[in-house]
Amino acid sequence: MSQSPVCFLNLDSINVTPYFAMYEQLMCSNYDLIYWNRLENDEKTNAVKVYKYNHPVRKDSKISNLWDLFTGYLGFRRFAKKVLLKNNYKLIIALTGNVAVLLGSVLKTKYKEKYIMDIRDYFLEDNPLYRMLEQPVINSAALALISSPSFVSFLGDHDFKIVHNVQNIDPVDIKAIKAREHKCEPYVLANIGTAKTLDLDMETIKFFANDERFELRYIGRGFEVLNQFCRDNGIWNVKASGDFSSTQTIGFYKDLDGILSLFGNEKTNFIHCLPNKLYYAAQLEIPILVTPNTYMSKVVDEYSLGFNLDLSDQSIKERILDSYSSYAKEKRAQGARRFMTLVESQNKETHAAIARIVSDCI
Repeated sequence: MSQSPVCFLNLDSINVTPYFAMYEQLMCSNYDLIYWNRLENDEKTNAVKVYKYNHPVRKDSKISNLWDLFTGYLGFRRFAKKVLLKNNYKLIIALTGNVAVLLGSVLKTKYKEKYIMDIRDYFLEDNPLYRMLEQPVINSAALALISSPSFVSFLGDHDFKIVHNVQNIDPVDIKAIKAREHKCEPYVLANIGTAKTLDLDMETIKFFANDERFELRYIGRGFEVLNQFCRDNGIWNVKASGDFSSTQTIGFYKDLDGILSLFGNEKTNFIHCLPNKLYYAAQLEIPILVTPNTYMSKVVDEYSLGFNLDLSDQSIKERILDSYSSYAKEKRAQGARRFMTLVESQNKETHAAIARIVSDCI
């Protein structure tokens, strides 16, 4: 039986869970970790004990992908439930909303009001059955967190705290990136993270295809397939690469001119989310390109952080190329400071609430 007072639950590797660092700072090294290892490329943590559920998820076809996900969810539930019942943790931290729902039967009984539920993304809330299962799990949590104020539109009203997906970037890196001269020859745009909307990525590539003024980079799990797409279509101004360690992330931002954060405006999650790219954009004062008619587009407009990219409007390319004029840079810097002041204030309040829960439970 484990002696650790805290246990984290995660449905993926830590290298694709950047906000885990915030919790690890609070816990130091006195915690266990239960997670689903999907790609055999997990990172080391300071956990006392790691319970790793090994179940690869294939990407070669939609059928195999869905089958691996379906069997993986069932297998992980059995695996994690056994660990939770065997041990007597004082606090559970579910790093996603769906992992809390998946293990809701244990959390609502053995660990009622002894778990934190961190909802970073939409999952299946438009499904009435899933929503029916999710609501009591939220209600039984000691603390429920959401990463975007707009999530209440599909989660309903609860006593949520906002926890922004902001990353702790070394001040030395921030200063260097802000001070960098942007010659924009070519103007480098990059999507750094995990491929989620490849169809839209391909449309974006077509929009900028073979325009010598731009270079596009796609960096992260799943983007490798874009290389073949570009070869098939004779597109030469795009570079795509695969998975990487989270420690490499800031390095990819050091020679960028703009950030691509395009997810579309048809799916619920993408309409309401505020992804970590937004916070990189604000902290580094690099313009971000987002999908129109989303909650993120409203934030970007309100704080002058970038552009709503309409793929039917070629004229926006000129505005993007002008984004490092003195006026544009100063307006973006002022907006970024206002936005980060709000973010830091809300996160400070949430971190205090997390600390209180940890203190009360441990």
